[in-house]
Amino acid sequence: MTTTHFGNKDRTTAPEKFSRTPTPFDGDFTAMEAVIGEMRKDLESLKADKLAPPPLPASTVTEIRNIVTGGKDVPPDKDWTTCPLSGSGVGLVEFRCINGTVQFRGTLKVSVSAAGSVTTVRRIPAGSERYQPTLVTNLPAYAVATGSAYRFGLVRIDTNGSIGVSAPTGGFDTIELDGLSYQVF
Repeated sequence: MTTTHFGNKDRTTAPEKFSRTPTPFDGDFTAMEAVIGEMRKDLESLKADKLAPPPLPASTVTEIRNIVTGGKDVPPDKDWTTCPLSGSGVGLVEFRCINGTVQFRGTLKVSVSAAGSVTTVRRIPAGSERYQPTLVTNLPAYAVATGSAYRFGLVRIDTNGSIGVSAPTGGFDTIELDGLSYQVF
């Protein structure tokens, strides 16, 4: 039995008339499984051709780092480390360093009411002097006067590693340090 169809195989020309004799399906999937197996082999060989590029030589990595940091020495990466109490406040504050960027996380319950004054709450731990900023760093933070309003808080990291908070727009009792960061190169 021959059937007639309209269409084109390459889709670049106008449809044309062609005939096709359908083959009866006998329920044997082995031929199809063999074709799928061959297709899988072809796909695996394509994957093998696209291996990951070789790692950059150490001299290239050093040169890229020098370009990014202006030739300054970058301290080694440091995992999350607790900042010890150095004043008032309750809560866990941690810092880490990745590629010369110091990051903070944590929430502090601390009562700050005097606008403009800095209350020392934590410090970068002893032995971590390389992670202290070279200039006093002031970072905006999210603060809350519980039951009242959201506030703008200020986190000040001194060159000696002390971490203080300030209430430039009004008192608060909670401040979040999540996402605060600075560079140490």
